[in-house]
Amino acid sequence: MSKRKSKKYSNEFKLMVVLEYLGGSSGGYSTVAKKYGISSSSLVEKWVAQYRSKGLEGLERSRSKHEYPLELKLKILELHETTELSYKDLATEYGVKDPTTIAGWKRRFKEGGVAGLCRKRGRPRVAKQSEEKTNSGKRKRKSDMDPKDMRIAELEYELRLAKIRNEYLELLRSVEMERMNPKQESSTSSGASTN
Repeated sequence: MSKRKSKKYSNEFKLMVVLEYLGGSSGGYSTVAKKYGISSSSLVEKWVAQYRSKGLEGLERSRSKHEYPLELKLKILELHETTELSYKDLATEYGVKDPTTIAGWKRRFKEGGVAGLCRKRGRPRVAKQSEEKTNSGKRKRKSDMDPKDMRIAELEYELRLAKIRNEYLELLRSVEMERMNPKQESSTSSGASTN
């Protein structure tokens, strides 16, 4: 079985498609996709979202793999966990080119915690420059993150999630209390207005 090669579109073509859609005369995403021979309407939708958030720069194809900082990954995963924002919304808001990248982060975080997010993808380098001597004379790779630092980052993330959950539960409890005791609130407010 041969791998299906994904088609690459020029920036000019993407812009033409986006402007066609934004012009409104051609119909929806699927109509525009069919008109230009694009296999998926979701691709048109993605280009439009990227254009709306970043302009022409959003349509440019990245020539290299983009590295996202650990803090950003954790923040995006936290927002996905605690809000109703989709991967697509978060990718657009935080400049992540492909929403499936965020889904990959979530899977890797579930499998390996913070260490899973720190792990470099692809084949590891075998360069001698990446090694340095420690005080004891043993060799240590620079790319290896200290297990203590990884555990601290993991615990900080879990703590942030717990705080957000607690705030949410407190808010939910106060809303429920207000709903159960509407008479108390109305009697106190009417008493205050008569004075």
